[in-house]
Amino acid sequence: MHKSALLGAVALAALAAAPAVSQSSFMADVIGQAVAGYGSGRPNACYDGRWTPSAESIAKGPERVEAAMANYRQVASIGTDLRKVIGSEGVRRWQIDGQQQDVRAVRDPFLPKIARLERLFITSGNENAYYRVQWRAYAADETEIGIYDALMFWRSKKFMSLDLYTPQATDMPVANTPFCETPGDVEAWQEAKAKREAEKAAKRAAKAASQGN
Repeated sequence: MHKSALLGAVALAALAAAPAVSQSSFMADVIGQAVAGYGSGRPNACYDGRWTPSAESIAKGPERVEAAMANYRQVASIGTDLRKVIGSEGVRRWQIDGQQQDVRAVRDPFLPKIARLERLFITSGNENAYYRVQWRAYAADETEIGIYDALMFWRSKKFMSLDLYTPQATDMPVANTPFCETPGDVEAWQEAKAKREAEKAAKRAAKAASQGN
C-alpha cells in the first residue's frame, strides 16, 4: 500500500474511534487534522488536480462496487457480524443517521425491505485506490427506504465505511466531489494550504514593517 494510502487509513481509523456525531461535521475535522499533521509526506499531486482517476479505474468501478455491495447484502442478510465485509481492525465504520454501530452486532434495517437499488454515483479517488459510491434503496411499491453511502478500498473487495441515511435523517452525506483517499480530503488540503500561505504572507508583512521602522 502507498504511504499516502496508509495515511488515509489513519483518518478512517480516527473516524471509527470517534463518538457518534454527524459525518458531515466530523469528516472535515478528521481530514483537516490528517492533512495538517501528515501533509508533508503525502503527494500534493493527489490533491491539486495533477492526479485524476485513470480510465481503467473508472471503467472497472461499477463492477467492483456492485460486487462489494452484493457481498455485503449476502452477509448482512444472514448475520449480524459484518467484519468480513466492512473494513479491517481499527479502520471500519458502519452507521445509520450519524449513529455509529458495533459492526460485530449490526442489523441493517433496509435489507428486508429492499426491492431494488439505484446507484446514484460512483467516484474513483485520484490515487485509484478508493471508490466512493452511493445507492438509493427502494421498496417494492417504489417508496424510498434510504441511502447507502460507501467508501471502498477496491483491493480488499469490501467497504471501509458504510453510512446509511433514512429519509428522516437530519444530516445528509457530504457532497460528491473529487477526492484523494477520503471524501472531503481535497477541500481540507486546499484549506490547509491557503492557511499556510496566509500565515507566511502575514509573517513577511510583519518582517517588512519591522525593517521599515
